[in-house]
Amino acid sequence: MSAADITISKSAGATGQKINAICIGSGRFLRSVLVPLLSSHAKPCVFQTRGRTFLDSFKDNGNVDNNTPKLLTYPVDTVEFDGTTTTSDIEIYAAGTLGTADGRSQLMDNLVSQINSLTVIGVGVTEAGLQNATNQCMLDLTELLFKVYTRMSAATDILQCPNPNNGKICIINTDNVPNNGDVIRDHVMQNGRDIHSDNEGFTDFLQSKVAFLNTMVDRITSSRPNSNGLVPLCEPLPMKALVICDPGRDLPSWMSNDETQSKFGVKIRHNSKELECDIALKLRVANGTHTAVAHVMALSSLVNTEALCDVSSPTSPSANVLAYVDSLYQSQILPAAVSDGISAEETKATWADWRQRLLHPKFGLSTFFITQNGAAKCGIRLGPTIKGLINASAETNGRENPLSVSMAFAVAAILRFLT
Repeated sequence: MSAADITISKSAGATGQKINAICIGSGRFLRSVLVPLLSSHAKPCVFQTRGRTFLDSFKDNGNVDNNTPKLLTYPVDTVEFDGTTTTSDIEIYAAGTLGTADGRSQLMDNLVSQINSLTVIGVGVTEAGLQNATNQCMLDLTELLFKVYTRMSAATDILQCPNPNNGKICIINTDNVPNNGDVIRDHVMQNGRDIHSDNEGFTDFLQSKVAFLNTMVDRITSSRPNSNGLVPLCEPLPMKALVICDPGRDLPSWMSNDETQSKFGVKIRHNSKELECDIALKLRVANGTHTAVAHVMALSSLVNTEALCDVSSPTSPSANVLAYVDSLYQSQILPAAVSDGISAEETKATWADWRQRLLHPKFGLSTFFITQNGAAKCGIRLGPTIKGLINASAETNGRENPLSVSMAFAVAAILRFLT
C-alpha cells in the first residue's frame, strides 16, 4: 500500500496488519542500531518526525515501482577495522512522516487501526526533543499511545501486546539523556493528564501497560559521502551499542537471546545499578581516556586522533601517547573502578572494546573538537576516578591505589591547554 505520506511493504500485509513495532524518528543512529535489532524479528515501521527525505528515499532508490511498494530496505554502511566497508540492507515494513497532517493520520488513524499487535515503540529523538512535555515528539508519542489505548480497550478487534508478564508495550529511546525512559514517562503522563483529563483510564493504561525503559547508547555514526545524510556510515558495532534497563522483564522474549544481543551490540540489564555501572564505565574508561588523550595530542600538534594508528616507530609521538593512555587506564582508571565496586571483568572488557575503537583508522576526531569544554569534561570524566583513588588511598593510609603521575599529567595537560 502506498499513499503520499506513507509507504507500506507488501510483506506487511495488505493494510500493514503484520507491523508490531513503531519507530518515531528516522535519525541515522536509530536506523543503524535499534531498527536493525527490531528488523531481525519484527520489521518495524519508521516515521520521520519532520520532513520526508527518508520516506522519499524509497521512491528514489527503486523500492517503489508504479506506486506499488516492493520490499522496503535501506542501506547501512559499516567501516571495518581494516578499512573495508560492508553494507547491510535493513528491512522495514513501512516508512512515513509525521510532518504533515496526512502523514500523522496515516499512523494515528489508519495504521494503528489495522495492526494486530504492538510490542515496541522506538523514540529516536535527541536531548532537545525531550526537554519538555509540549515538544512535538512527546505530543506525538502521547497521541499514539492514546490511539493504542483506545484499541486495546475496545470490546472487539482488540490490539494485543504479546510481551511477557503483563504484556507491556516497551518504549526505547536512542539518546543518552540521563534516565531517558523516566523523562519520557513523566512527559507522557503530564500530557495524558492535561490533554485527556476526562479519561482516567488512559493514565491507568500508561502506568500498567507501558514500560518506559532507561537506556544508554554508543556508536559512532556518520553518513555515506554524497548521500545527503541519508545513509548511515558507522564504526563496527561496539560491545554496548545499546544498553536497555528492563527491570520488569517486559521486553519481547526474543530479545533475551544471548546470540541476538551479541550480534546487534545489545545488553539487557535488569536493575538500575547495572545500567549505572555501564554509564560509569563509559564516562570513566571511554570518555575519560578520550579527553585525556585529546588534550595531550592537541598540545603535541597532533590534530586528529587518527594519528594514534601511526605507531610504526616505538618512539613516535603517537606511540608515546598510546603508551601513556594505556598507563592511565591500567594504573588509575581500572583500580579506581574496582575500588568503587565496579566489576574488574566489566571494566577490562570495556577498555578492550574502547581501545580498539580508539584506533579505528577511519573514525578519528579532531582533537580540538574533543577538547571543547575541557574544564567541565575533566570533572565529569576524570573526576570520578580521582575521587575513587583518593578515597581508596585514604582507607589504606596511601598504601593502595595512590594517584600517580599519569593522572596528574592528564589534569596538567587540560590546564595547560586551557591557559
